[in-house]
Amino acid sequence: MKRAFHCSALSAVTLSGRLGILCSLAVLAGCGSARQPWNDPHYEDAMETGRSVFDLGQMGQAAGQYRLALQRAFIADDAREIHDAGFNLATAELRAGNPQGALKTLDRVEQALILRHWPLRADLHLVRAAAYLKLGNWEGACQQARLAQKAPDPATVSAALVMEGLAEGQLGDLQGVTAVLAQLQHVPEGSVLAAGVQEVQALQAYLSHQWMAAITLAGKAAAGWRTEFDYGDMRRALSLEARALDASGDTAGAARLQTVIEASRNAEAASQK
Repeated sequence: MKRAFHCSALSAVTLSGRLGILCSLAVLAGCGSARQPWNDPHYEDAMETGRSVFDLGQMGQAAGQYRLALQRAFIADDAREIHDAGFNLATAELRAGNPQGALKTLDRVEQALILRHWPLRADLHLVRAAAYLKLGNWEGACQQARLAQKAPDPATVSAALVMEGLAEGQLGDLQGVTAVLAQLQHVPEGSVLAAGVQEVQALQAYLSHQWMAAITLAGKAAAGWRTEFDYGDMRRALSLEARALDASGDTAGAARLQTVIEASRNAEAASQK
């Protein structure tokens, strides 16, 4: 059975697909695993359908399919599949603009995994960190990102480092941001982590009062998030670009970007009604 879940960077297990810092964060690796003794066709179909619509950017539909898969996994009392479906469901909810829903899913799944003695939960910390970033809980994002860095696979560790850098940058911790970037020197520009790294670099430039570098890097990061369909992260990077424009003295440019950000946010909210 080919397992379809959005494993980690933002995932630490196995998968193929697109995600934003949850690609960055989660679908870094395209992976598959050997057939498991338990093979419920309803679970498998829901996971495969969820992956297909997820890849098309239909996060609400993906969440619905992953919710069905999670229900089947609970019925079967299978810890591995509870983990996989739960990770995907939380990720889809997060990408659908529902970080609170993602956190509730993570709470339920983590409690179930602890009860069943399932040890591999670092990628859940990664998704929780991403949810806290969406909610502006920078301290919580830092804490969860550091927990995710205990994962055994480099993809999850790199994604967790990016999230830690984003949170520390928002907290104004230049030293912390610089330390994170020192550990991310070998991330290729075409990597799914590239947008996150560029945003961390933009934060470093901003905190160092290097306004033009911050403007350029934040713009590149926003473009990268856009290609991953992660419009919330795109707006965060654009907001940083606007702050740098304002600090550089270009108040008109900053105001224009703020108008663009609001238009994007309002359009997304209207599309979810």
